[in-house]
Amino acid sequence: MSPEGEDQLAPLMAAIVATLELMSAAIPGGWSRAEEGVFAAATGARAAMMNVVLGHAPAPPAALVGELLDAVAALGVPHSLQLRAAAAGELAAEAERRGMAFAAEVPLLALADAGRLEAALDRRGPGLALRQIAPAEAPFHHRVGAAAFGEPTDIFARVTSPVVLEAPGMSCYVGELDGEPVATALSVLTPGHVAIFNVATLEGHRGRGYGAAITALAVRDGFARGARTAWLNSTPMGLGVYERLGFAVVDRWRTWITTA
Repeated sequence: MSPEGEDQLAPLMAAIVATLELMSAAIPGGWSRAEEGVFAAATGARAAMMNVVLGHAPAPPAALVGELLDAVAALGVPHSLQLRAAAAGELAAEAERRGMAFAAEVPLLALADAGRLEAALDRRGPGLALRQIAPAEAPFHHRVGAAAFGEPTDIFARVTSPVVLEAPGMSCYVGELDGEPVATALSVLTPGHVAIFNVATLEGHRGRGYGAAITALAVRDGFARGARTAWLNSTPMGLGVYERLGFAVVDRWRTWITTA
């Protein structure tokens, strides 16, 4: 990437670090550390993507990446290494030396124009009621997210507990049919940015615009509270949904995970 492109991405990289710092600080027992273009965050959850070392600089120091991987690995939980594509060469070999397996190249998307959000809300299937939930209602998010992603409920319960959702900047949403949650999303607000996580729709309710609608609501609320840019990472299944909302791929993260 050109120096000009790096300059344009710098505020977003800073927002990513600020978001993960806020989230890890809100989780009981969670911690984070950031220096020299490398960030580590640990939650203690038994999910690789929730204990991560992130090289967000174009050329993060290999020794520091190794040191932070050691610190996260010492917790004895699954963990991951994420690197921008430009930084993956030497450090990919380090991940493989540690027995980590390449998992995916994950798109990083950003949106600065809210023009398509209302249309997505209008197009959602009939009968879907969208709302922000109170922290005490966190189990709604846990059940839908765990079922949609095929993960144990306790992973979601650890990282989005009522205590976590009470932290400044955290908001959680559900979409309900006849009072039953079928879709959910989480947002985290930092100065100038809103991050979107855990967008999920139960399998029997997909293809009706629910994921797009709940994402649009979370982004719209973030913009109303001062964000100028929204960002998220996408699975292959969700990429088209987010692009239709106006998100564009601005970078890609190569990801390795522990396999044991």
